[in-house]
Amino acid sequence: MKTRVLIVDDEPIARRGIRRYLAEHDGIEVVGEAANGISAVEQIHELHPDIVFLDVQMPDLDGFGVIENVEPLNRPCSRLCLRHGSRCARHSCIRSARC
Repeated sequence: MKTRVLIVDDEPIARRGIRRYLAEHDGIEVVGEAANGISAVEQIHELHPDIVFLDVQMPDLDGFGVIENVEPLNRPCSRLCLRHGSRCARHSCIRSARC
């Protein structure tokens, strides 16, 4: 069974970079992408990913707002990975409270 991943970032180049990196790993399936926090919340509820790569700074609803707006039962169990700064490689991961 593959690990289901959602990529959330308002920068298309960052989403492409994360997708390319994840494509090198056989056990990963990218199930969706979102360009803003509102779409991220909708897709998390719909797709139930195991991991979310989540940009902190986005217009409309930032990464922390996404976490606050996802119902606890719909939060990814494995990890929420927050991207900050200008480099995709800089991530900090937190475990969901549900796990």
